[in-house]
Amino acid sequence: MDFTTLPSPKFYAGFYRSWGYSNFEQMPMTDGEWTKERDFDKDIDHLYPRGNIKNINADSYMAYRGKEILQDPFVNHKMHPIEVVISETVVREMHDHSLFVCQDEAGNADPKSRKETGGFLGGKLMEDDSGRCWIHILETVHDEPIATGEKDTLTIGIEEKSAWNSRIKKAGLINLGFWHSHPTYSPFQSDERFNGGADVQTTFDFCKSWWKVALVIDPFCGGNSQKNSTQLGAYKIVNPGMMKSFLTDSDEDLMGWRSVGFAVAVGED
Repeated sequence: MDFTTLPSPKFYAGFYRSWGYSNFEQMPMTDGEWTKERDFDKDIDHLYPRGNIKNINADSYMAYRGKEILQDPFVNHKMHPIEVVISETVVREMHDHSLFVCQDEAGNADPKSRKETGGFLGGKLMEDDSGRCWIHILETVHDEPIATGEKDTLTIGIEEKSAWNSRIKKAGLINLGFWHSHPTYSPFQSDERFNGGADVQTTFDFCKSWWKVALVIDPFCGGNSQKNSTQLGAYKIVNPGMMKSFLTDSDEDLMGWRSVGFAVAVGED
């Protein structure tokens, strides 16, 4: 049965602009170019066809400007414009699990019974002949134990972190980040500096390396459920390798995170 992954429709970067952010952080652009000031109008979720990984011209890349990371297996690398490839089986598992925790008393997925959930991501680091790097997410680990939150919050505890990391390592994969659900309210990064959520701060805590990404999924597609469809967004911190664990109120001019171009690999494990 066909399954459709949709990018998030939210224009969240515009929200920061409305608060007066100019955000003078270096932002990756294609063709190795960088812009000094964040281009809010272009920072939206981009879902690319899987085949574009190999077909995008070798001259198109994003220069790496993060700090040196000791565990980094690549040197002098550059980033592929499609930074994240996700196996469709992983998207389906995240989708199904997100619906599972939103069951009503009759056992049916119900947006009125929404609860957040999430898990860790396992996979491999990839590099093509042009030295462009990306990650391939091959597995989601989200049960034994299951992390179930409330309608708009989720806490991943020490027990979950330890168990999930052990399973990823046992599978011979690398921890590539984490995911969580936004049932009915579309993928985006909530920010405790503005709206009480803490997605941005959690991304800073969990995703300090360039190969780690935060995925957010909405199995109800913004409250307009479409059969066999889900909404997905992918996000990274701007400067990987930074030591600080999260953004605070003192970072009043720093957005600190960005959208990531991603693709879903259909028919692959």
